[in-house]
Amino acid sequence: MIPEILIDKVLDKARETASHSWEYGTVFEAILEYRSSQFTVFHDPFPGGEIPVLRVEDVEALQYVKPFIRTNSQRLCEGNGSSSDPTSLCIPALLLSRSATLAVSDNLYLSAVSRQLHDLLSTTPRFSNDAVSHRDAYPSLWADFIYMVPPALAYNGTFTADIDMVKESVRQCELYHEVLGTRKGYWQHIANDAGACNVKSDDGAWCTSNAWAAAGMARVLATLRKSRYVSGTEEEQNALLQMTKGILDGAMEADTDTVGLLRNYLDDETWFAEVAGTALMAATAFRMAVLEPSLFGKRYTDWAITKLEAVSRHIDEETGIVAPVVNSLNEGQRTPLEGVNPEGQAFVVLLSIALNESALGSQSIDTFALQSVSYIDMPSSNIPVIIGVGDIKNRSTAVTDAKEPATLMLEAIQKAISDTSSTSNTDLQSAIDSVDVVKTWTWPYPDLPGLLAEKLGIEQKLKWKRYSEHGGDKPGKLLDEAAKRIAKGECKVAIVTGGEALASLSACAAAKKLPPPGWTAPSEAVDSVFTPTGRDLGNSAVSSLWQTLSSTDSCEDLGAIHRIGAPIHVYPLYENAFRAHRGQTPKANHQESAKLYAEFSEVAKNNEYAWNYGSSNSEEEIGTVGKRNRMICHPYPLLMNAFNTVNLASAIILTSTSFAKELGVSESKWIYPLGGAGTKDADEFWKRPNFYCSPSIARSIDASLKVSGVNKEEMDIVDIYSCFPIVPKIAAQHLGLPVVGGDKPLTILGGLTSFGGAGNNYSMHALTEMTRQLRGGKGRRGLVLCNGGVLSYQYVVILSKEPRKEGAYPTENPLPPQITDVPAPELASNPEGEAVVETYTVEFNRDGSPLRGHIIGRLKNDNRRFLANHGDNTTMLQMSSGAGEVIGKSGWVWQDPEKKGRSLFAFAKPAKL
Repeated sequence: MIPEILIDKVLDKARETASHSWEYGTVFEAILEYRSSQFTVFHDPFPGGEIPVLRVEDVEALQYVKPFIRTNSQRLCEGNGSSSDPTSLCIPALLLSRSATLAVSDNLYLSAVSRQLHDLLSTTPRFSNDAVSHRDAYPSLWADFIYMVPPALAYNGTFTADIDMVKESVRQCELYHEVLGTRKGYWQHIANDAGACNVKSDDGAWCTSNAWAAAGMARVLATLRKSRYVSGTEEEQNALLQMTKGILDGAMEADTDTVGLLRNYLDDETWFAEVAGTALMAATAFRMAVLEPSLFGKRYTDWAITKLEAVSRHIDEETGIVAPVVNSLNEGQRTPLEGVNPEGQAFVVLLSIALNESALGSQSIDTFALQSVSYIDMPSSNIPVIIGVGDIKNRSTAVTDAKEPATLMLEAIQKAISDTSSTSNTDLQSAIDSVDVVKTWTWPYPDLPGLLAEKLGIEQKLKWKRYSEHGGDKPGKLLDEAAKRIAKGECKVAIVTGGEALASLSACAAAKKLPPPGWTAPSEAVDSVFTPTGRDLGNSAVSSLWQTLSSTDSCEDLGAIHRIGAPIHVYPLYENAFRAHRGQTPKANHQESAKLYAEFSEVAKNNEYAWNYGSSNSEEEIGTVGKRNRMICHPYPLLMNAFNTVNLASAIILTSTSFAKELGVSESKWIYPLGGAGTKDADEFWKRPNFYCSPSIARSIDASLKVSGVNKEEMDIVDIYSCFPIVPKIAAQHLGLPVVGGDKPLTILGGLTSFGGAGNNYSMHALTEMTRQLRGGKGRRGLVLCNGGVLSYQYVVILSKEPRKEGAYPTENPLPPQITDVPAPELASNPEGEAVVETYTVEFNRDGSPLRGHIIGRLKNDNRRFLANHGDNTTMLQMSSGAGEVIGKSGWVWQDPEKKGRSLFAFAKPAKL
């Protein structure tokens, strides 16, 4: 690993010294992969099938490259006699075209890209085999071309839905390979058309040009696999694999100094060794190991690590300058460059990131440092497995049938014990020595884990008990931690359980029977029913999320003054921002959400444990706002909100493989937890970087997959927590899954609206259902994403029909408790002046009339963020109508003279300003 502080210095030198078109493009790519890797072709370049809508000020790479791109000339930048080199700026220009302040395409950049590609494909000379020339004056093929042009063609073809251009990107690689390829796999540097010029070719295997070619083809392959054309381009993908493999194989064969740098010319031992080509070649090996691990296995990554180690020894720790390097403007120079090679500097950054994002790296795709992951050297007998699951539903809401949460959980545990089909359920129950319970919304217990242990008769044997904090992430967290204890031999049999009885409690409250007859005495008096939007529950021990979110010293005034902070407020802020970020109209977004939840409703209809089992809501019913489906907070009507008034419980039993055998539990019952990970974003939602993505979701998914030794493509089944549509939408985008109509549904339960919210415990039901489906052959592996708070807390767990491929169960969460390395906009105190809407929602009265507008905005003069309520009815009505785009719209913010600390916003300038 190269320390991040040193990579910063290396990158700074690249930025300072770049002065040619291809250097600008390469440095842009290095910054993008380092700072904003989620937008690169190796991750999620086409969310929703489109190039993402970005703010230039939020993306450092775009800020860097923008001054170098010309929008008023034939080419994007001066090419110094090459039409292909400026093409390396096409991808940043396309991103800039989607980066206007109002999230509207800027045709200046689109036109500039169009002119650049037209110039390249229509006016540039062609080689005798129809390969586009790298040079303007005569047909000349340089291996460098492959990094500049084919990735741009593939990216632009995907953006414009031009399959011919996408395939042309691969055809040009093949045409170049026809001429430059050698029997040893690597390519010669330059071939000039002898019939068109007298300039001598360079038939040597220049290391850097070979690295350019291999890296370029890796980028094209990644683009194809992230595009709508992943199916239908299988032949092209295979061609790219074989050509890239040839170059890497050739470089590895020519590498006589297995612990040092590659030579400037691979096929000539008289040349000096240098950093630039070595770094990019090794980076490509790491990238290909991720793109096609079956073809680029351990031999490639082991070799790449030795090259990384060699590169790291040739970085000046004071200046960040890498040396020795080739003079890229005179590659035939027999001595290393006395100075800085900008592309070489950028290649070292690309190498560092490629390692980090490979299975060998210690960072996730968002370039954050994972905490050190510990793996206990455990015997094979301590492999954790799920052996039993149980779900309970008390559908009756009669007061006489009211069962408290502890009773429902106990029934779920007994059902899980029976589910194991153990030869002795008595021996199994008596061996339970660990009890984890997800905190219930329904009832305040003084010691719920202890109560369950007592009812099970295991209180004397108990080694571990935990009653979690509130949060929908807790089922995944508790399951993962129980598996860790099994792996370390700290317990023998673990129970993880949770449940709610809010439907029964509500019935009892309506009948004025609080506390319900026969329920366990509460730890504190209960005089009302918990709701996530409750404002004042008196002395109820179960505080509302509203109160929780408004209780910290740093935010009690801001959230409370503007009356925002409950889930019904915050999730719509994300939905609206995510929609605008994708360039989606409010109408199309509403239809998408309705279709998504209609699909979820059909899943719940067929799940016997769902609260709405046997019935479903159609897309029209969910999308039509009316008395039975009133708008809660724009854009979500009632049927797009979680339904929490249920009586549901679930339980999971884990043990080791060795004890499962002792108990006589058939291996057909075993489901293996492979690993888990979780973290959280800032508690105060206004302190987050933006409202169209969730760093905690991205990092939790990536880290859980990584510690589990699998990739997202291997997930056959998924269940994504879905209190509101935005959560599965953001997660689906990161997983590369379609939001609606996909082969892999985003839920196996039916979502919190149709299956039932089940308080904090929804995802425990997902874990039990995942276990049943994996046992039943619905797939080999599955992913459960557990979300809590207001898109605050995340935990992801991977389950499998088969044990881990290698290594023991990870014994530490690989992520920090909270993400702190993603900067958020500065918050303005007492904001005033011209501003622009960043995101918004409108809260509605029960009669369907708009009640209050909530605006998150940015001041135009300094881009600081602010919270505000609507300043006039015209603004609130415009926001609530859904008729036009509000995000990016300009207006004015000022201080409410009647309420200290409260900001107001309107589209029309108020008289006081």
